Amino acid sequence: MSAQFYADAMARNQIMWVAEMFGEPVGFLRAKPVDDLLYCAEVSVLRQHQSKQIGKKLLNNFAEFAKSNGFAGISGITFENVPWNAPYYARLGFGALPAADLGEELRQIMASDTEQSLAKAGKRVVFGTRF
Repeated sequence: MSAQFYADAMARNQIMWVAEMFGEPVGFLRAKPVDDLLYCAEVSVLRQHQSKQIGKKLLNNFAEFAKSNGFAGISGITFENVPWNAPYYARLGFGALPAADLGEELRQIMASDTEQSLAKAGKRVVFGTRF
């Protein structure tokens, strides 16, 4: 994605956390309010910086921000069986959210063309936690 994409995302009430090492970005998390939750739209860490708990720190900051700013919880959508997706989030304490816990906006995201296209590569699940 381009720098303009991320500039536009921030202008649309999206929140970004950036992890740096020696002044260089090595990872980020992009989030936005969805229903009563803070939704993780994207998280990524450069391959050469993985296994350094950078993703975990980004997710912990994301969750703490959501708690301290009145969100009812956090959520995201990921692949169920990819080891660095749903199983990774589960190891960090984020479980699958039951369908009954999904609000209208999150249901719309799950039904979007983008999600339907991604689902062709494997089952997608909503992860997260309510506080």
